[in-house]
Amino acid sequence: DVFKQKAPLALQWTNLQPSTELEALIKFDQAANWEEFQAGLALFKTPAQNFVFADRKGTIAYRANGLIPIRSKGDGLLPVPGWTGEYEWKGFIPYDELPSVVNPQQGFLVTANNKVIDDQYPYFISHEWAPPYRAQAIYDSLVNRRKLTLQDVVSVQNNWNNLQARKLAPLLQEALNSGQWGEKENKVKNMFLQWLQDNPQDQPDQAGPLIYHTLYQYLLINTFADELGDPLYQDFLTHGSSMNTLDRFLLEDSGWFDNMTTSTKENRTQIIQQSFRDTVHDLYQRAGKKPESWQWGEVHTITFDHPLGSQAGLDLIFNKGPFAAGGSAVTPGAASYPLKTPYEVTSSAPWRFGVDLANMNQGVDILFGGSSGHPFSKHYADQIDKWMHGEYKTMWFSDEDVKRAAGDRVLILKP
Repeated sequence: DVFKQKAPLALQWTNLQPSTELEALIKFDQAANWEEFQAGLALFKTPAQNFVFADRKGTIAYRANGLIPIRSKGDGLLPVPGWTGEYEWKGFIPYDELPSVVNPQQGFLVTANNKVIDDQYPYFISHEWAPPYRAQAIYDSLVNRRKLTLQDVVSVQNNWNNLQARKLAPLLQEALNSGQWGEKENKVKNMFLQWLQDNPQDQPDQAGPLIYHTLYQYLLINTFADELGDPLYQDFLTHGSSMNTLDRFLLEDSGWFDNMTTSTKENRTQIIQQSFRDTVHDLYQRAGKKPESWQWGEVHTITFDHPLGSQAGLDLIFNKGPFAAGGSAVTPGAASYPLKTPYEVTSSAPWRFGVDLANMNQGVDILFGGSSGHPFSKHYADQIDKWMHGEYKTMWFSDEDVKRAAGDRVLILKP
C-alpha cells in the first residue's frame, strides 16, 4: 500500500561513505610484492572490484575486493520498507573472507565477471554474474599447457569461440532435426547445424553466428514476451541475468516454454522450432535471399565514436565506422550488444595489452581507435586497423627504449 502511494525512495550505497581509494592507488603503485599490494587492497573500499596481481617472482593472485554489505534481511534486489529497521545492514563481508586465491595449482587465473563463488559461500554477493562462457573458454585455452608464451596469452583476447552455442547445441540439433521444414528453412538448418558441429565461432564472415544470435533473440521473445508483456519484457532484456535465465530454462526444459497466446500447451522443442521459423523469415528479409552469402559482420558492427559525434553532421568528422565485427557477449574476445537493440557492438575492449614480467620490453598493447582525441591528429584513429585484426604494437618500458623509439619527439613535463 505504501508503494502504491508513491512513497519516496532512499538509497543506501557504499560509495556515499567516506573512503580511501586514492591512498589505495598510491600503495598499489608503490607495492613491490603481494603483501604490500594487499595493504592497498585493504584501503580500497568502493566500488567493489575484481583485482588481479602478478609479480616478477611468479606470484599471481585474484581478489574480489571492496565493501559488500551483509543485510539483516533480503538481498537488495527490490525496494524494501526502510522505516522498520528489519532490512538494515549489519556490516560488511569481513576483509579476510572476501573471495580470493593466490598461486592456484593450475598456474593461471581467469576472471571475466563470472561467478567466483560456489553455493557454499556463506555471504550474498550478487544475483548478476556474467554468463560463464567467456571465462570457461579462456580457461580451456590455457589449461594443461606448459611454457605459455606471451603470444599464447594475448591470443585469448581475440578468441571467438562460442561456448554458449556449443553447450546448447545438443538440444538445438534435436529440436531442428525433428521438425518439418520447407526448402528455405531446410537449407538454413543444414548450414546452421554444420556450424554448430564445427566448433562454433563468431567469425564476422560466417552465416552461422548470424543465424545463431538471431535464433537466440527469437528464443527470448517466444519464451518470455507473452508472459511478461511488452513493458516488463523490455526491462527484462536490460537486466544482466536475462541470458543466464534463458540458458537455464533451455537446459532444464522449463515450463515457461508454453506460449500463453495460444490455446495449446507448447514445449521447449516447439518453441525452438517456432523461433527457427521466425529466424529464417527474418534473415531472408534482412540479409538477402542467398543464405550462403549471409555474414555475422553485416549486422554485428562496431563504430569508434566520439561524444561530439552524436551531433548531426559531426559524426562524419568524429566517428569512424561502422566496421564488421566478430565475437559477441559470450566469446573471450568480447563484442557485446544490447539484447534490447541488437546487434551493434556497445561494449568491447578499449585497451588490450599483455606483458611478460620476466622481460617487460616484450610487452604489447593496442588501443580502441588511437591515443589522441583530436580528429585531425594522425593518432586519432591510427590503431583501428590493428585493433580490428587482433594485432598489437610494442610497449616500451625502459628509458633507453623509449628514447630510441621516440627519437626527438620526447615531451618532458616538469613541475
